[in-house]
Amino acid sequence: MKPYLPSPTVEANLDLSPEARAQALPDSLVSHGRQLLAAIQADIPQAAHPLAQLVCNRLGAAFAQEARALARRHQVQWEDIVLANISYDLLVSSLGCSTIALPGPSGPVLARNMDWMPEDRLARASALFRCTRGSAWQFSHAGWSASLGVVSGLSAK
Repeated sequence: MKPYLPSPTVEANLDLSPEARAQALPDSLVSHGRQLLAAIQADIPQAAHPLAQLVCNRLGAAFAQEARALARRHQVQWEDIVLANISYDLLVSSLGCSTIALPGPSGPVLARNMDWMPEDRLARASALFRCTRGSAWQFSHAGWSASLGVVSGLSAK
């Protein structure tokens, strides 16, 4: 595999429901996301599944709605989406993503190396999400088709 794969930019309209945003994800990105989810799921023990409900209880209804919508789009259980999203946090002592922010001629340049496994599937499933309300850009973030929340992003401000 190439050491770098360009990622598509996906428009995410925050005025839409979580279900509508999930349905708007490109099929090819969702297909790669399913492959990444399968690889992550293989490393998550069944005993970890109760953690998904604890995470949703802590983060609230909006988080749970997003997880359920993404699960339907990816044809998996919502717990699988949540556990995949916290898998990095569970392994943070052995992993760490390299991040850099530099001033550029047109504004800040933000770069992040997603040091998360499996690298090949993550590279194919990654995208830049450009989030808007109406026609106004709110923020952009690096993620994948089943990602919840923002790990690396840039706000309109």
